Amino acid sequence: MNNRCCRDDNLIIPVQRVIKYLTQNTHRMKKQNVLLFAIIAGLAIAMTGCFLHGKKHVKESEPLQTRVNYNLDMETPGSNNMPERWIPRHPRDTTISVDSLMKICHTDTVVKQHGRSSILLERNGVLGWTVTKTIIDERFNGQKIKLTGYLKTEDVRGWAGLWFRIDGQDSVLAFDNMAKTAAKGTTDWTEYTIELNYDGKNAQHILAGAQIFGTGRAWVDNMHISIDGVDIATAKLLNN
Repeated sequence: MNNRCCRDDNLIIPVQRVIKYLTQNTHRMKKQNVLLFAIIAGLAIAMTGCFLHGKKHVKESEPLQTRVNYNLDMETPGSNNMPERWIPRHPRDTTISVDSLMKICHTDTVVKQHGRSSILLERNGVLGWTVTKTIIDERFNGQKIKLTGYLKTEDVRGWAGLWFRIDGQDSVLAFDNMAKTAAKGTTDWTEYTIELNYDGKNAQHILAGAQIFGTGRAWVDNMHISIDGVDIATAKLLNN
């Protein structure tokens, strides 16, 4: 038996109570009963101590589990015909209505690279930007952060790509929108990657998404974010 378990300070008081009881009542009990009672009580206390110590040990060494479903794969439905946590945007026109946004940026359950749905961005006959994004507010330990995702395009006159941004308190710390390596014309599902430097002490928000500039259609699906090679869902949070 592990002696460390049995020397737990929390067991001193129960042991003292057992000893006191035996001392005060020995004359009333047969020697055999006293011995049997002492053995049973000792074993019970020892087993309880080992159990509590083991439970504490498991809790301390328990691996970090998933905290938030960031829905980067776009599988969880949300409001306004968009996946949960995903937001449609038209940066050039802040007055555009929700109904109009839903026509140019919305969930597509027919064309998808993975699972049940993707997000479709489209621009038909009007030059400009259409953007979809998700925002992560937690801060993490790490130095490199990577976004991967899949894009499919149709008749894109301009370009389409993933975009990735790290915001600080008052400024953008890192940004890439694939302007130099973006998809154009008509392309099948292709995986793209953006990697940025990451400073958890100064980072306030992680923003990720996709965009289309010009005209045409682009689908985005099955995104992943990792920090120093660890999936963001289980990456170590930065201690405040």
